[in-house]
Amino acid sequence: MAISSRLDTTRVLATVVLPTLAQGRFRGPGALAVAEKVQSGTRAIDAMRRLRDRYGPEPVRLRVTGRSVAVLVDPTDVGRLLAATPEPFAPVAAAPDEPLPPANDQVEAVVRDEADLLTRHAMSTGELTWTAFEQAWGRATRRIVFGDDARDDERRTPAAFDEAGIITMRALAIGARGVNGILESARLWPATPLLRRRSTIATRWHGTGLPENTEFIVFTPFFHRDPDRLPFADRCAPEFWDGPRDPAIVPFRTEPDAVLLAAATMLDALSEHLSFPALTEPLPGTLNHFALSLPATPTGTRVS
Repeated sequence: MAISSRLDTTRVLATVVLPTLAQGRFRGPGALAVAEKVQSGTRAIDAMRRLRDRYGPEPVRLRVTGRSVAVLVDPTDVGRLLAATPEPFAPVAAAPDEPLPPANDQVEAVVRDEADLLTRHAMSTGELTWTAFEQAWGRATRRIVFGDDARDDERRTPAAFDEAGIITMRALAIGARGVNGILESARLWPATPLLRRRSTIATRWHGTGLPENTEFIVFTPFFHRDPDRLPFADRCAPEFWDGPRDPAIVPFRTEPDAVLLAAATMLDALSEHLSFPALTEPLPGTLNHFALSLPATPTGTRVS
């Protein structure tokens, strides 16, 4: 099994791992604006392609003093790792699962109610901004999770729905529709770009052993946007989701039915009454949702 050079280890840590962890911790508009300006996502994917071409297809061990760290570059290995979670591959710093309501007609009704108000606002202003969308999405998700009385209580916001809101706004920007559109938006800009697992036992990969407590790193945008593997890497291809699932494409950490239903309902409800110009392809590796302001044109369907 290949061990990366010190230069390549530094390049992966500086270009892929540390910026991704930093974006997770500092998710404000300023940090994301800088990431979009330099297209940090595209640079990270390019770094991963170089790592794969130089050392793959087996996991690539990084030169990290006192630790066993391996970066996965083969999609089959990603499938194996995720299928064997939590044993023998335990999540590193796993967030607790949030209690979420079931997917039902009430979820759809609440989202459509808030979507109608947002549609009217966009029609009156001629644009759909992230700020307006975020406010409407927050009201809908609080009603779904905590009840109608929590509609305007901005202190209560479930993280799973936060991620789905960002994905939905980006889906509007690429002209996607339905559940496939939400999944495709999350393929292009995954909710969880870095997956980390730690082995609880010694494991073997491509005939070579790795010790217990090895940390495995999966940079999901690389597997989602690898043009050597996916001919549609940088374009909107919702039809991909009609076929068999690719084990290395992980749009969400988990896919709660209520979250997907809410996101797809909001996406379709807005698209029924408004049209938005789609982003030009090839689509960027980093998209700053805070800065999205979509010109909104009313369609022939009137809001009820």
